[in-house]
This record gives sequence, structure tokens and C-alpha cells, in this order.
Amino acid sequence: MFDSVSEIVHTYGEIATLRGNTLKVLGTPTCDVETIEREIEVSVQKLEAAAKEEQARRVAAGITDDVQDVMPFRAPPMTSEHLLNKRLEILWGAYTLPDGSRTKMWCPCTVLRVADGSNDKGSHGKSESARARKLLPAGSVLIKWDPDTERGEDEATVMWLVLSPEKWTTQWEGHLAWRWHPKQLAERGNRN
Repeated sequence: MFDSVSEIVHTYGEIATLRGNTLKVLGTPTCDVETIEREIEVSVQKLEAAAKEEQARRVAAGITDDVQDVMPFRAPPMTSEHLLNKRLEILWGAYTLPDGSRTKMWCPCTVLRVADGSNDKGSHGKSESARARKLLPAGSVLIKWDPDTERGEDEATVMWLVLSPEKWTTQWEGHLAWRWHPKQLAERGNRN
């Protein structure tokens, strides 16, 4: 068909080619990036400081929960060795406010005993009883709730609860979710 390049050029005309200097070098900022960088009014440092200030305000107002951010990912084993005399917070989902509405709240408590599955008798949600006949499953905990003096409680309440590792706070946000108390985290060295 064509014997040489000159015949192609003669037939079709000169072919347009890209010149290397028309392409940007990889990593070179475009005009838009340069314009945007000049127009930025707030520095990165000021933005970070403002974000930390807003986070502190949200924690103080009860909007955000900073305890969740430092919680270990996995629940501790449900044994006396790991839970006995430790401070926990349990999400109690049936608290009634003065206006009659219901809400969830983290309630502090101390673990008094951990059931071994063969000796401890009782019932979920009830205190110890000499008349109890039902064996509690291994890992059930006898807890002592801290009295809530703001709501008229003068004495601590004691009851058995069946806590589940699946309801550890990083995986569950419902009734009976549980986590370490902030003071317990401080003792463990996980807290600032």
C-alpha cells in the first residue's frame, strides 16, 4: 500500500504528535492546587487545636464517650482471676428519667464474685439468697452497684448478672453491655 513514510505524509498530511513539554511532570501541583493553598485561611495546627477543643467540649457535655476510645478490643476472660474486685461499668438500658422517658446509662459497679458454674446458686438480676436452687452459669458475676446519690439511692445494690463476652462494649451498644470503669483503666495504664 505505502512504501515509505513520505508517501503517508504526502497522502494524509503531517500527523500531530504530543510534545513532552505539554504534559505535567508527575507530582507537580496544578494551578488549582496552588490557588487553593494560597486561599487556605486556617493552618493545620490551628485546625488540630480546634478539633481537640471541640472534642473536649463534646465529652464534657456528655455527647461523646472518650472511655470507649481507649477500651481494649477483647473482653477479659470471665474468671475470678481477671474480674474479682475489679471496677466495671454496665450499660443499664431501663433507667427512667423524671419526665417518664427511658434512657440508657453507664452504671459503675464492683465485681464481688465470679460464678464457677458448679457451686454458685442464684438468679439473674437478683441478690444472693440462701434459698436459691439454680446453678448460675460459669462467668456470672455478683456485682455491687455504686449508690446513685443524685437519684436518691443511699445504699449499694447487690445482684447477680450474666455478662456475655459478646456484649463487651467495643462490639455491643445495648442493654448489659459492659466495659472497664475509667478508674480501672487508669490502674491498668490504658488511660491518659
